[in-house]
Amino acid sequence: MPIDEAPTMPSTILGPPAFHMLAKPTGAICNLDCAYCFFLDKEVFYPGSKFRMSDQTLEQYIKQLI
Repeated sequence: MPIDEAPTMPSTILGPPAFHMLAKPTGAICNLDCAYCFFLDKEVFYPGSKFRMSDQTLEQYIKQLI
């Protein structure tokens, strides 16, 4: 079979290109709960703080990434 006649995958099977995102924590608490996290030591300096971004901030963050 000549090279220019090689079978190809239909484009309908392929999905959109993947993207990767890295969100660096900026506080002592996050939803990953890593035991080795160096941010955990800082939690004592900010009692009562949640250290989580609001849903509105998260939405804007994701919109800017994609």
